[in-house]
This record gives sequence, structure tokens and C-alpha cells, in this order.
Amino acid sequence: MNIHESHDTIFEDPRITVIPRQDTLPASGASWMDAIIQSKFAVFYRKRIKKHRLLRSVVLIAMRIFFKTNGYLSKKKYKLIKQNIYAQLTGARLEVAPSYKTCNPRPSIFPSRAIEELGIKSYYKYEMPPAYISVIEDALVFAGTGIIVKDLNAIYSDSINIKKEIVFEEYRCYTRFCWDYQFASWFLPTKWALEIPEAASFTDTASANFAHWLTEILPKIVLFCSQPQFKDVPLILNDGLPASILESARVAAGPERRLYLLSSRYSVKVGRLHLTSSVGYAPAGSRGKRGNNFVEGHFNGHALRQMRHVMHTAAADFPHCGERLYLRRQSSMRSLLNNDEIEKILEEQGFTSIDTGQMSFLEQVAAMAGARWIVAPGGAALANLMFCKPDTNVVVLAAAKRENAYFYWDNMARPFDVKVSFVLGASKDHDIHADYQINPADLLDALSQR
Repeated sequence: MNIHESHDTIFEDPRITVIPRQDTLPASGASWMDAIIQSKFAVFYRKRIKKHRLLRSVVLIAMRIFFKTNGYLSKKKYKLIKQNIYAQLTGARLEVAPSYKTCNPRPSIFPSRAIEELGIKSYYKYEMPPAYISVIEDALVFAGTGIIVKDLNAIYSDSINIKKEIVFEEYRCYTRFCWDYQFASWFLPTKWALEIPEAASFTDTASANFAHWLTEILPKIVLFCSQPQFKDVPLILNDGLPASILESARVAAGPERRLYLLSSRYSVKVGRLHLTSSVGYAPAGSRGKRGNNFVEGHFNGHALRQMRHVMHTAAADFPHCGERLYLRRQSSMRSLLNNDEIEKILEEQGFTSIDTGQMSFLEQVAAMAGARWIVAPGGAALANLMFCKPDTNVVVLAAAKRENAYFYWDNMARPFDVKVSFVLGASKDHDIHADYQINPADLLDALSQR
């Protein structure tokens, strides 16, 4: 099955409902931000400006000034409260995965001199608390955000440190935090398009990104749907998700469960909302200079393993693509400049090149499950490493930047005993999104060291 066939099959599913229907759009569903997001300038920014550091900074500063001005003029403020605090107040909490604690040594780096040059630390340790499901009565669920509004409360993830970390909702201009981080202005329309008696929400801001989806959202869906008492509870997801992501949601939810797809900038009111706590987290950015305590990706290994088991079972009959795979990256940012040269070298080493963007989700799972070696430029598709067998070698190609999260992929791989190493290359400028070039000798060293 190719990705286009998968997309057609999913949207013929009668158990999927898009909210709102196009013939019943409420007048309050759009705002000034829609005009900006859908404008020709926004398209031009994503294609031409975003990859240039200086120009990107100018646009973002102008947007933030405009955004803050609107925030100060907003009269209605919502009190910020973490999900676990709200769950303690209501007493509604069901634990579904234990806590996860780990201390991971630094992955192998090629060339080795980059360790000292970039100041890459020798280990990374963290602890994820137990995952749980809480209940919120008469809650507002919005497309494109995991923040839930209940009366004048804005309930957000336990993993977020809003004083130190920027959240994706700020980049999307959905909210602005007040100076004391106790309250927030809210810019999404609060007039709901539909009222649902009971549902579970998984409308996180970064859900369209494959890596964030696999590590932060899909495991939560698996945990929720594994509870028999919730077998008839529908799920709320974002509309417009890539077909492979929606396919994975259907696998996790099962064939009979109803899915509501919530369109951008719309909300629904849910009489009894089930909210699964954080099982994975990587912040959108830092409010100040990044320090040694910046979160490079925290994951609950127990939740990730349960998700992998479900997906492995569903993909058991799909064919493998070979034991040595190179994952091509199709992106206008962080491009590998000498990709053709690297691909030829890998072909000589027995590697098969694949484009996961042209594969269905379960085809990707099967491909990873059958591999013993993976080489790939850093990118969202690399999150598929979670479906590899133990002791599989994963070589990440990336630019040599101090700002890179060198433990992100390693933290993701450790629960599965997958071995991660990095081959770092030079880039022409200091921007984290800059294109780069890999030295073939360093790649061959990485392939020979395992």
C-alpha cells in the first residue's frame, strides 16, 4: 500500500468525523491570525525566509511585538494550572504507566575531536513521572493545542516549565503568558462548534511532526485505548494530519472507535474529557540562553515500549526492505549537500536507500523492524528507530553545532537497546537550520567501529 492509497482508505472510514462540516461553519471560527497564517507572505516565509537566520529573526521579532501588543490589550486572562495539580483538586486520576528513570552515556561521535570542540557532555540523566489519565468536566478542546480550557483555567502539560521554555502555542500565536507566568491571554475562539458528551483529547500542537507524534502523542493514545473501560470513548485529533500519522492513530485506536478530527482554530465542548498525561517532551525553545539543563527529549520508556509492541503486531505481515537502510531526507532546511556522494558510498557498503515519505506507516514500521543498520540525516523520520530490533546500529548525520540536541535521538533509542552514533559535518554558517556536508572518511569510520 502506498501513502496515497492509505490516505484514501482512511477518509472513506465512516467512523471518522471532521469538525466542523463545511456546510455548518460558525462565523467565529476564523480570526486575524488565520489571515496571516494563510497569506502569501506566510508561504513565502516558510519557503524562502525561514532558512536565513537574520531574516527569520527580523520577522519573528516583528511578530512577537505585534503579538504582545494584542496580548496586553486582551482583557480576559486564564489562570495557568498544571494537569497534575488539577487532577489532585478533582481526585480523578488513573495511573497507566510507571515512572521511568535513566542515565545515558554520550553516544559515539565522529570525528571524535567534535566532542571537545562542541562541548558535548558525557552523560544525560532524567526521570519521567508515571503516566496517568485524568478527567475534566465541561472542558473546551481546541485544535492544534494540548492546553485545555475549563472555565477560566488553562490546564497544561506537567512536563512544561513555562518560565524557562517556550511552548509551540506561543509560536503559533495561540496564547501569550503574562509576565508572572500565572496567567495567559488566549487568542483562539472560545465559541465551540460542537458539544460531545464524552471523549479523549490528543490535539497537541506538534502532532503533525512525525517525531513529536511518535514519541509524545501516539504512546498516549495506545495507553488510553488499552484500558477496557474506555473502549467506547471517541478520540479527538487535529484535522489535516499526514496520512501516515492518521493511519497510526487508527491502528492504536482499533477499527471500531470513532475519531473526531478538529479543524484549525475551532473548538468543541466535552462533557467528560479524558486527558492522558505527558509520556514524552521536547520543548519548542528556551526563553534564555540554553544551559546544561535544557531538555533534549524526555521519554517514558514504558509507554514507548507499549506503543512499539502494538505497531509491531500490526505490521507483522508487511515485508522488510533489507538489513542496511539509508533514509533519504526531503527538506528545504538542514539539507545534506553531498547527499549523492554519501548515498553512493552507502550503496557500495550494501545499503538500500528508501524514502519513508512515500511509504504507509506500517510499511515504515516493518522496514525498521527488519534492519540491522540505519543511516539517516537528522529529521523527523528518524523517530522510526523506535521500531528497530535491539542492538541495531543507527548512524545520525548532522551539522556540527553546539545547539544540537545530541541526546535527543539517543534518549529515544535507549528503551529499545538501539545503538546511536553521530557523524558530524561542516556547514557554511552558524544557523542551526543551515545545510551541511559530511566527510565520507568520518562516515566510513562510524560504519567500521561497530
